[in-house]
Amino acid sequence: MAGREPSISRRRVLGAAAAFPIVASIPAFALPAALPGRTSFDRRLARYRRLAARAEEAATTGWFRAANDRHGREEAEIKARFGGWKEARGCPEGKPLCDAVWRRLDDAEDAYWERCTAPMQKAAVTVALTPAPDLDALRAKIAVMREQELEELDRMPRHPLEVLEEDVARLSRA
Repeated sequence: MAGREPSISRRRVLGAAAAFPIVASIPAFALPAALPGRTSFDRRLARYRRLAARAEEAATTGWFRAANDRHGREEAEIKARFGGWKEARGCPEGKPLCDAVWRRLDDAEDAYWERCTAPMQKAAVTVALTPAPDLDALRAKIAVMREQELEELDRMPRHPLEVLEEDVARLSRA
């Protein structure tokens, strides 16, 4: 997208740069095909992916998208009726309409958080804290951590690089 600032922060870039050489240094031939815990990790990763897909669907074509579309239509109707948003907010008849439009959107955003975002983030942290049984799992874990920006936000009870370092140490001993 032209004219838009990159959304990647310095901290994310440095975190990824620090983790990549470690992951790349693990020889794939040294890892067994399936280690104990693979089923548990796969189950947790699948749950995260289901929740992420549900959140994406709600935001792009589902109920949350519909709530945002409704908000846009109602806001446009109010602007057309009163000659602008500021004018509508300034009159006794328009102010309650404006408040109602924003209240509905706030309610939809709260519901999206409760139904989609919070469970998805909790599942992401669960995946991140689950020991990676092999290199493919470690790569999947890093992808989840990056998608949910777990290295930037304080959602993890431990530092994300510490968790990855433990995985790398365990996998390199295998």
